[in-house]
Amino acid sequence: MLTAGENRPPTVECRPAGAPAALFVSITHSGGLVACAAAEAPVGIDLELPRRPRDLDALAGAVFGAREHRAWLALDAVARASRFHTIWTLKEAWFKRRGEGLDLKRLPTLQAEPAAHGEGRVWQGGGATLALLAPADAGIVWLQPAEAFGGEPQRWQLVPDEG
Repeated sequence: MLTAGENRPPTVECRPAGAPAALFVSITHSGGLVACAAAEAPVGIDLELPRRPRDLDALAGAVFGAREHRAWLALDAVARASRFHTIWTLKEAWFKRRGEGLDLKRLPTLQAEPAAHGEGRVWQGGGATLALLAPADAGIVWLQPAEAFGGEPQRWQLVPDEG
């Protein structure tokens, strides 16, 4: 059974027989889609299914750090939209993994970087972006085939910017 306090992430109150002593859960939804991750270590998951046009230029200025923003500006419009949703969902999943609410002031201080073995995984497909932050060695079991989100994920690492 799951419980959650106001503005707190869900926690497992009653575990099924044979379940690990520590079980962490993260849940997300967007549009008509829902995703959930459960693991023996803290996990964060976020899903974005844009339903209306947004001013991504203005949002990127508030969400990205300086390096991310420079790289984003070098992309064409289609790649920009994809990169924005990748970084947004990764950062939101990062806060969920930590059990914290989204902190808009801290978003630009987290640097999302492609990393071959990073703890961040991003799938995109059908207009949706799904980001999962979990230990790099975590086994991932899909109830929905990964092909629905474009097969193999892009791997990313989130690093707090010290400067």
